[in-house]
Amino acid sequence: MKLFEHFEVVKFPEEEQLLVTCYGKLSYVYEYKYRIWRRDEKNRSVTVKNYPEATEEELIQLTGGVLPKREMDLIRLCNPSFLSTRNMMDILEEDYPKYIFRKKDKEFERMIGGKIYEMVQSFLEESCYRDISYEKVRALLDMAVANHLTDRQVKNRIGRLSTEILGRNVFDNEIPIYDGSNHSYYFVGPARIIELPDKSGVEDVGCKGDYTISLDIDSYLYPFLGSYFDNELPPNKWREKYCWEDDDGTKHFSYYEGFQSYQEPNYYSIDVFERILADIDDTIDALSTGRVTVYTEKLHGKRGLDTGETERVIDFYRRFVFRMKYMLGICKEKGFNYIFVSGP
Repeated sequence: MKLFEHFEVVKFPEEEQLLVTCYGKLSYVYEYKYRIWRRDEKNRSVTVKNYPEATEEELIQLTGGVLPKREMDLIRLCNPSFLSTRNMMDILEEDYPKYIFRKKDKEFERMIGGKIYEMVQSFLEESCYRDISYEKVRALLDMAVANHLTDRQVKNRIGRLSTEILGRNVFDNEIPIYDGSNHSYYFVGPARIIELPDKSGVEDVGCKGDYTISLDIDSYLYPFLGSYFDNELPPNKWREKYCWEDDDGTKHFSYYEGFQSYQEPNYYSIDVFERILADIDDTIDALSTGRVTVYTEKLHGKRGLDTGETERVIDFYRRFVFRMKYMLGICKEKGFNYIFVSGP
């Protein structure tokens, strides 16, 4: 079925799908099984004549009763989890032109976004779960339109939304904490580990990525993590570095020692991590009042913190403590017995 311009629609009964092609390339798919539309980014060729043609009536039933007349109509049908940031921004620009807009840069002959456009785009690009963030942005903009909010009020709310979803305001000059595992940073998460009955090693029976956060620990957290690292803790003791066999066929093992900065995880018991957070809380107070501690000496000695930098560190520590107390609560509720810190 010819849809519009170079778009055509065919059926793929074997896979319970409806396919939308453009110039013979697969562009959009309707999944009957899951009742969702999605974009197809693999640029696969489809020979339309080899598939049964879809009817207009069949398509209308799957598009909310309205036949798509342009590609944006197809994009709007897609589940947000299958949309790119650009797709989302195009929809928002159409739906909320008062706040989300671009204008032409006469010097460079290109379109540039307004301030709110750029803020929303940055927020979506930083989000691990972009579809959830997109729905939150839509709800915020709906509220803004209904209450005639000013641009400044909308910007402030987007900043707060960023803190709520990402754990940080991406528009502030702050030390970031990301949701999920960002492989450019250290990541911290809960683990369930048991020691083997013969005490010859340990078995990892579950690290939960759903609760993992990512951040840079080198500058501000290593003084705490390094001082509390226990090499005799079973999961730290049995971190295999390499193995070799001698002439008799006997295997010999070498193990990592000390805190490892790259790839190999470092483990802390729940009670030890609670002590780490208590020390960080005390350091927040010390930095705020000018009190000198072992940790503040290390921070000032390494970084030479000025007033602005001190405020950034305090803010980072507060957010880290908040996130980790939540994670420790999850550990106790779900039966995780360790916190792991793993390098990039």
